[in-house]
Amino acid sequence: LIINAPKDVLTETLIDTIRKHKTALINYLSGDLTTGKGMFESIPAIAEQASYPLSYAQRRLWIASQWEGGSTAYNTAMAYVFDGNLSIPALEYAFNTLISRHESLRTVFKENEAGEIRQYILPAGEISFKIKQYELRAELIEAAVKEEYTRPFDLTAAPLLRATLFHESANTWVFIYVMHHIISDGSSMNILLNELLLFYHAYINGASHTLQPLRIHYKDYTAWQLGQNETESDQKYWLQQFEGEIPVIALMGDYARPAVKTFNGNIIHRKLKTGLAKKLQQLSQQEGATLFMGLLATVNTLLYRYTQQEDIVLGSPVAGRNHADLEDQIGFYVNTLALRTRFNAAGNYHRLLQQVKEVTMAAYTHQVYPFDELVSELDFQRDPGRSPLFDVMVVLANTKISNNNNTEEFPEEIKISGDRRWERVISKFDLTFNFAEVSEGQIHLSLEYNSDIYDRSTIERMLLHFEQLLAEITTSPASPLSQLGILTAEEYPLLINGFNNTALALPANKTVLDLFKEQVNRIPGNIALSFQQQTLTYQALDELSDQLAAHLKAHYTLQHADLIGLK
Repeated sequence: LIINAPKDVLTETLIDTIRKHKTALINYLSGDLTTGKGMFESIPAIAEQASYPLSYAQRRLWIASQWEGGSTAYNTAMAYVFDGNLSIPALEYAFNTLISRHESLRTVFKENEAGEIRQYILPAGEISFKIKQYELRAELIEAAVKEEYTRPFDLTAAPLLRATLFHESANTWVFIYVMHHIISDGSSMNILLNELLLFYHAYINGASHTLQPLRIHYKDYTAWQLGQNETESDQKYWLQQFEGEIPVIALMGDYARPAVKTFNGNIIHRKLKTGLAKKLQQLSQQEGATLFMGLLATVNTLLYRYTQQEDIVLGSPVAGRNHADLEDQIGFYVNTLALRTRFNAAGNYHRLLQQVKEVTMAAYTHQVYPFDELVSELDFQRDPGRSPLFDVMVVLANTKISNNNNTEEFPEEIKISGDRRWERVISKFDLTFNFAEVSEGQIHLSLEYNSDIYDRSTIERMLLHFEQLLAEITTSPASPLSQLGILTAEEYPLLINGFNNTALALPANKTVLDLFKEQVNRIPGNIALSFQQQTLTYQALDELSDQLAAHLKAHYTLQHADLIGLK
């Protein structure tokens, strides 16, 4: 039994479990697939129809795209720099071949006669894909790229894909392609690029590509998904996870939360201090957990330190391609897991990590249950200004990146490289912690945030607090969570001394009454005193104090220097 898996997935606990069940696994995998008694039953191709139903995820995304700002929030974009002798006819051939191969790229979304939104697939011959080309100076390209990113798609018109070339210099092009998320996901973007290069290479060499036609398409997956009956246990698990009151993270924003959810965002990149990732990985492995679980537990701890909440829901995406038939498909397969962790802050990180591990493993076991179905099944008060169930997303990239400008060989001496200048930043959630292993022992964290809620300085401080907390965890994992510090070396003395420095120098030749009179003359209409439901301006307070003084003089024999006690 030979097993291949991404780094950090095969923990010692999992390896031991596989060893114990090796014979049963081999027997299972060696079953007769023709009778359905084996690794899996193939997803069947359905008969052709005029239109097809939407998947659970597509239905939710179509609704979201109708909101203000939603029409462009789900534009998924990639940008590259091409250096060399680029063949535009070959690139257009590659795109047209992609569109012919994948029905998703020929799918539109319209209402049928009954008013139901359905998928309609156009014949391959109806679409002739053209790449827009522009000659622009380098300083103008950035604005043009952003404009392409934010141009909305008409979901009733195919293809929901466009590509643009900006000719920067003699042999340098900025190439971008944009797809709507309703027909794609992260894995789809990688499949598209890989096949694009393959078709380009075939055209240049006057050869046919080697890919076999796809046996099924997204419409077949949708029918299969909607027809699944084996999800009762999955549904029961998720509904149990969200029994009772569903917690809402009480993070303090810099600005009032918009009444309706917005997608305006920004992102800050940071490489965590060298060695912290390795220490966290070692600590996680000691507990039989993965690096992702360790990072998830750390984010939970950070949010606890900010909010004092011990019941936290974090979101995390899964590819949703757990069936082998879906590996080479372009479409919207990704699912979302809402990971709810309940813990006691008097406990330590070891205990929290075990709880996170249990929650995560159970969620993976039941990951086939669509997140959108869970949201519709739960009885809770929806807030139009928030995402359903959680506001914070945590992602760990499953492939390493070597640097910020990854490069790979493009056919025929053309080089393609990524460039962060062209990244598109929107915020589907309040916060998204995007982690990636840059190299062994090094983690890169990109913290994406909704700029209508948080100021950049707050997010920069949050990054510092996360790094400080990670250092505390890896140094003292047995300490209570409530005692783990997040303050940096610069912030601690400021808190202890700076904020507590309440001494105020007053003029030696003026009394408090003199200073108060100056305030009355300067800002008479400002609030001077507030108690329960009553407020007094400086002018009103001055008049009341004068009335009190006059009352005392009229009823008591007072000398000029007599002191009056106030209660």
